[in-house]
Amino acid sequence: MDALLVKEVIGARSLVIVTSRDKGVLTSYGVVLFHEAKGMGESHARELFCRHAFLLPYPQQGFEALVESSFIACSGLPLSLKVIGSFLHKKNIAFWNGTLEKIGKHILNKDIIDILKLSYDVLDRKEKEIFLDIAWFFAGEEKNMLMKIWDGSGWSSLQSLESLEQKCLYRICS
Repeated sequence: MDALLVKEVIGARSLVIVTSRDKGVLTSYGVVLFHEAKGMGESHARELFCRHAFLLPYPQQGFEALVESSFIACSGLPLSLKVIGSFLHKKNIAFWNGTLEKIGKHILNKDIIDILKLSYDVLDRKEKEIFLDIAWFFAGEEKNMLMKIWDGSGWSSLQSLESLEQKCLYRICS
C-alpha cells in the first residue's frame, strides 16, 4: 500500500504495527524499523497452553502433570502450544496420554503438522536443502564455515541464509 494512501486513511500521526515471518515483505513496502519478538517466558507459555486447553489460565485439577508434559512436548513454542492445547480441549486424560505418546513418537495430528510446516513449504529447493542441512547436521555451527561448505558445492549460500533469516527459520545466536 502506498505510504501517502496510508497517511490519508489512518492519519499521519498513527502508529501501524505489521507482523510477518518474512522481513523481505516488509522491506519491499518501505518498512525500516524492525523489532524481533522474543519467545515467551515459561509461565506465560503454560498460561497460553491452558487458555487453549481449558479456557482458563491454569490447568484443571488432575491435569497438572499432563500440562507439564505437553509444555515439554511442544518445546514451549507458542504456535505448538496453541494448536495442541486447542486439540486437547474438552478431552479426557486417556486422550491426552495417547496424544502425548504420539507426539513423543512424532506421530502428530495432520492439522498440527500442516500449521507447523507452512514456513518450510514456501522455501525454494536450495533453501529447503540448506534448512535441512542446518536442522539435521549443522545446528550450532559457525555461519562462515557453513557458507564455505555450501559455496564449495556451487550453492549461493549467502542469499539462501538471508532468505531463511528473513522468514525467521534461521538466526545466529550470539
